[in-house]
Amino acid sequence: MVVNQAAKRSTFDLTLTKTNTYVADAYITDDEFDNPGLWDPAKTTGYRPWSWPDLCNLPARIAEAVDTWDLSHPVCAALGLEHLQEDWLLGQIESLDMVEGQELANMTFEDVALSPGFGLGLRPKEVAPDATRLRVAVCGVRRWLERVVVPAQNVLIDLPHLQQRNPWLLNGDRQEIDAWNRVVGRWAPDEPPVLPEAFNRSASQLLGRNVWNVRQVPPRPAGERVQPSDPVFCEDTSLFVPMDSARGFLSNVEGSQARRYVSKVNGVTYSPPTRLMR
Repeated sequence: MVVNQAAKRSTFDLTLTKTNTYVADAYITDDEFDNPGLWDPAKTTGYRPWSWPDLCNLPARIAEAVDTWDLSHPVCAALGLEHLQEDWLLGQIESLDMVEGQELANMTFEDVALSPGFGLGLRPKEVAPDATRLRVAVCGVRRWLERVVVPAQNVLIDLPHLQQRNPWLLNGDRQEIDAWNRVVGRWAPDEPPVLPEAFNRSASQLLGRNVWNVRQVPPRPAGERVQPSDPVFCEDTSLFVPMDSARGFLSNVEGSQARRYVSKVNGVTYSPPTRLMR
């Protein structure tokens, strides 16, 4: 974690992209240290940005990945995403700073380790031990998934956004807000509560949160659709709320899912404020 670099007081980034290539896993302010949600994502009772990772479990996730993969392993194959060449957005590819002519499907962990975007950015004569490069690569790939791939919801999608786009998957009464919010506490990459055929176990293990392959999510059943009365997921509290209790905003997330929602918590700055919709 890095404290008080991005802001000096609790500030929610309405672009959702400000720290995309920053090296730390979380950027917080000193008044957020005692926020229970920072240390346990299931304790979401107030301000708890969905972008915050599960900090306490990250070391174990990274160590497991380092023991599973090696520098020569293609990243997309390791994540079960090797057959998606046509699905990637331009920004998702360019953010990895690949060498000219290289295809994402062939990019290895070694390539990520040496890239300036999510890796060490070593100069030609610099060296680093294999173990160091692999750990840097794994951490870089995790941040790339967390900040660039999953938010766009075109390749991978996490549980609350999957539910918002497919409310017919809800396990419970669609009119009860508690039924919607039960999914918020499901961070552990265990057996998925829905769509096991689309569940991406490798990416879920690395992220520490459940994600699904968008291409394998079944099409909308006949007669089903998103209803105006359905609640919306708020990125600043990690909770579903009724639409009339939320504020929409336009993020910088690439693709068709740029519009998001916040609850607008008292005492938190929302920046830039012009992004908030009436």
